[in-house]
Amino acid sequence: MKIRVGNVTEKVGNTNGLEELMQLGFPLRKEMARWYWLMAEIVDGELSLPEEIWMECLPEPQLKVLWQVSTTLLYNTVKPAALRRNHLFSIHRAFWTPTKLSRLGQDNVVRCKKCGAASADDFHMFVDCPLLRKFWQEVGVAIKHILPTSLKVRPLIVMFGCSCEAQKMGRDGAKLLFYMMLVARREICRKWISSVSPTVVQWENALTYQFKLDCHKVCKRRRFWNPLKQWLGRGEE
Repeated sequence: MKIRVGNVTEKVGNTNGLEELMQLGFPLRKEMARWYWLMAEIVDGELSLPEEIWMECLPEPQLKVLWQVSTTLLYNTVKPAALRRNHLFSIHRAFWTPTKLSRLGQDNVVRCKKCGAASADDFHMFVDCPLLRKFWQEVGVAIKHILPTSLKVRPLIVMFGCSCEAQKMGRDGAKLLFYMMLVARREICRKWISSVSPTVVQWENALTYQFKLDCHKVCKRRRFWNPLKQWLGRGEE
């Protein structure tokens, strides 16, 4: 199997062992490959990816390293046109800080608008901020209610909004979960700027509305969105 990152392609033998992957010179390459695989599905397959690889539950120090490396590569690899066309990457920093979307890839020292931390980076916004943990838990509960597949919700969604139980789901169900969490991330940044966390019912309504909007743009050209279309149409049958 080959893993391509930017203009570099490297052969990988056994991808089952995390330690072997880390020895390749690229930290946590297995998880990075899974993240790139997901991004390729969303931006029309513009990224070169390996076959499907699932993530593993990581300790916090490794998670932080992966988060920083992955966001840097994502900003440097995905074309700006794809960002504008899909509107799926308008993530937190453009809304939580004065930083503009065009400067997302730069390491600017900014403050979190919720807790006032001096460095509001990716890891802080989705994992480390004490005022956001309860909020992310509520989002996880809402998505659990929406998904047709039973999914155990952890107190903290540790990796890009996806719990490690996703690997127990079917392929289509897991892809749908990833997409739903990306939408949830976007809606969090746009709407939740007060000190009060929305209820589960409010998030179900907000996410349902957003799914229907995106469905018109995405379902027509991506076959794996069939579960999403089926879920959206369940109340209309």
